[in-house]
Amino acid sequence: MKKLHIIALVVVLILSCSLSLQAQKTYTIHVGNERLSILIDTLSERNKLVEKKEEAATLFTTAMASKIDSIKRRVSKRKNFILELKKINASLLPAKLKKMEYLNLNNRLLQEAKLLAADFAYANILEKILAKAPVFKKNKKAYYAEGKFKIPILIKPKAKKVYAPIFDEIIRLGNMFEETPFQVVINSTGYSDGSFISKSSDLYEDLTIKLQSQDLSNDEMHTYLSYLRAYDASDVLSDIYKDKRKYLFKPENIIVSYKNLGKGNEVPHSENKDLPLDKRRVVYVDWYILPKY
Repeated sequence: MKKLHIIALVVVLILSCSLSLQAQKTYTIHVGNERLSILIDTLSERNKLVEKKEEAATLFTTAMASKIDSIKRRVSKRKNFILELKKINASLLPAKLKKMEYLNLNNRLLQEAKLLAADFAYANILEKILAKAPVFKKNKKAYYAEGKFKIPILIKPKAKKVYAPIFDEIIRLGNMFEETPFQVVINSTGYSDGSFISKSSDLYEDLTIKLQSQDLSNDEMHTYLSYLRAYDASDVLSDIYKDKRKYLFKPENIIVSYKNLGKGNEVPHSENKDLPLDKRRVVYVDWYILPKY
């Protein structure tokens, strides 16, 4: 009989220790989740400010908002799970330990601890990237000669020097978080000046061959001309990355996409709508980097 009392006492002590440990884990995750919630709200407000100030392209702020929202959803689900576990812990009897529901919740407790740590790491990366947002939309631009859509070979070194800081920043962030896969998007947007393109010109002949049409309006030719300029800028950017890629600790974690857009005769984004023609023959480059998660 005495042995039974001792065994019962040991069981009660084990249960008490188990419950105490589980309560401590629950509390730790609860506190961490609340801190993460505050951080995510702060990031959301910063992202809205970046969008309002037009410090980065809309594509970036939209993608950033989507990633922030994904963490918000996990924070919300984690809150509900913690409340559910607290209710069970508060009314727990030894017999309930055998219930699958409780066992499942405790297994999830271990998983949530790992997921919470991953979400924190992810949020910290987003915070670093948001701080860099003004760099993404600095006016990296290249001007083209009338009717031309290729940067002359002698000028290419100068163009590469203009664009090189983009990749220096990508390498810096990639190496800072070398275990994190990143998606980089580099946008080249070309413009033209709307000047008349004579049917007897070499440019007209070149464009009709490329577009396989002899019946092109002046606007259509300038739209395609602006696209070809954007495409040319992307080629230069791609060459720079090929040269600098070796400086990444884990180059396989950086996926770079080049997007080209031709705006034709539209006036480049500028407060001055009366830009001289030579300032309208331009390609603007903006970019952003986001973790793949």
